[in-house]
Amino acid sequence: MIISMRPHATREEIDHVCERIAEFGYKVHSIEGEERVVIGVVGVGDVTACLESLEATPGVEKAMRISAPYKFVSKEFRKGRSVIKVNGCEIGGDQFVMMAGPCSVESEKQIMDTAEGVAAAGARILRGGAFKPRTSPYDFQGMELEGLKLLRKAKERTGLGIITEIMSDRDVEMVAEYTDCMQVGARNMQNFALLKSLGGCGRPVLLKRGMSSTIKELLMSAEYIVAHGNPNVILCERGIRTFETATRNTCDIAAVPVLNEMTHLPVVLDPSHATGKRSLIPALSRAGVAIGADGLIVEVHPCPEKAVSETRAWLLILLISALCGSTLWGVIWYRSRSITPAAMLQRLPTDDALVLYIDFSRLRAGGILQMLDGSKVGEDPEYQSFVRKTDFDYKQDLDAAMVAFVPRGKYMLLKGRFDWKSLKSYVLGSGGRCNNSFCKLAGSSPEKRISFFPMQSSLMAMAVSDDDVGALRMNTVDARADTEIPNAPIWLSIPPSVVKSGQSLPAGTQMFARSLEHAQSVTLAVVPEDDHFAAKLSVRCASDADASSLAADLNKTTGLLRELIDREHQAPNPADLSGFLTSGAFRSEKSRVSGYWPITRALIENLLGGS
Repeated sequence: MIISMRPHATREEIDHVCERIAEFGYKVHSIEGEERVVIGVVGVGDVTACLESLEATPGVEKAMRISAPYKFVSKEFRKGRSVIKVNGCEIGGDQFVMMAGPCSVESEKQIMDTAEGVAAAGARILRGGAFKPRTSPYDFQGMELEGLKLLRKAKERTGLGIITEIMSDRDVEMVAEYTDCMQVGARNMQNFALLKSLGGCGRPVLLKRGMSSTIKELLMSAEYIVAHGNPNVILCERGIRTFETATRNTCDIAAVPVLNEMTHLPVVLDPSHATGKRSLIPALSRAGVAIGADGLIVEVHPCPEKAVSETRAWLLILLISALCGSTLWGVIWYRSRSITPAAMLQRLPTDDALVLYIDFSRLRAGGILQMLDGSKVGEDPEYQSFVRKTDFDYKQDLDAAMVAFVPRGKYMLLKGRFDWKSLKSYVLGSGGRCNNSFCKLAGSSPEKRISFFPMQSSLMAMAVSDDDVGALRMNTVDARADTEIPNAPIWLSIPPSVVKSGQSLPAGTQMFARSLEHAQSVTLAVVPEDDHFAAKLSVRCASDADASSLAADLNKTTGLLRELIDREHQAPNPADLSGFLTSGAFRSEKSRVSGYWPITRALIENLLGGS
């Protein structure tokens, strides 16, 4: 049964309905939305009497039977799509998710090379088997616990989510400690003891269809997991056994839209096991995208001829790049959407990070970049050498940049025109390494490493960090909901932790920072005005009273700064921070504080290091 509560039903009404259901001997499974609660009812009892009683209970809008034998996974129970999060990656939502990796973990080098390759190609989740079910008892069975440890090491290095197969209910707790998603293979689809255990594992589960199983049987197996407490189930079509021998299995491609009609759970396709042939995987992958799959799970290996298992189905990492890019017609979401500041921000590691955004195309149009012609940046020999070897100059070729400054280093997304072949040659000539499109080399100091790869032909992910795979961390989407994005060519988002510490702030601004230490968010933007620029401050406070007090403090601090300069018998200089900081004005409106400083051309030239 399904009990639909009235919009905005009270907690007391919901609890009372649950108590009445329990009195009839049924189990309760509820879904709480923003406006209403839907309660699923399963068990054995007098259905008619229970329905009549609940329909008369306060707060109930409608009570009805579920006709399908699978209750919780049916669309009768939940009309909308379920979105399952795996290491921050959403499966079943707007993203098309690529999962790739080896059939089995064989060695540290193999899994690390594969992880770096698939992350650079655009995959979001690394698959790899630590435990492998084999038809023959003499075949390689996997590295077991050591394999799990290597998978976790690969995650720490690349930021990829991890999915690995679970074979026994005895191993659930151990495998859950090392992985982000538990995979149930085709041979275990009806291992009911395992399915029940996964109901309490605390991890999403990818459930593969059995080799001779019907769609109904697949949904009933999913029902076992959900009914035992785990609603985060992803279904996988991996081919079924038929009389056909041209392929390893027969891919039931129609199962994808059929499942989308019958269940709210996300559905992914495994083209590797469905065909068993490398040559067929790209075509079947395109078919999966077109027919409505939420993602692909593909086997890849850096050196297929040396693979310990599944040598027929391995796909070279070089081909995975094609799958993630043009072969899928740009369906992977961040490769097809416009490169907006909001989309760029989602890719940066922004926890406690000072984030700087510069729109070079707008500054170029306003003539600001021309001031750099005689700057120290342009005169730097290392930079001039880089320009000669790569034919890249940010004054002409860079359109936008977003940088997150964190203790581990700098993470950058650069939008512009890049000659990727020249960049790769530059890395190799500088003693670096390139793994297909992912490149890494030594930084200017021993503790810093540079890494980068193309997210699009015009978008580079680059990191200068304490390891050589930092750029791969930008493969993960992590929306920063509390960050305001001004419509400005230059803006700076300052986290409260930086404001409180005063670190990384220019000299002379610390006294203002002390007033801002209780702010919830601080954004500083540089915007063009008639014949000059202006800096605008936006601060969000906890309350209207806090905002009013902050505006008064900032105006008072500005006045005190003027007095200090007057005591030195000097006048504020419009070409340095003394003139800039003493020209500020602040006001509050509700829980917000806004500030304004005019910026002179002389100050811009001074800050840019012009001669």
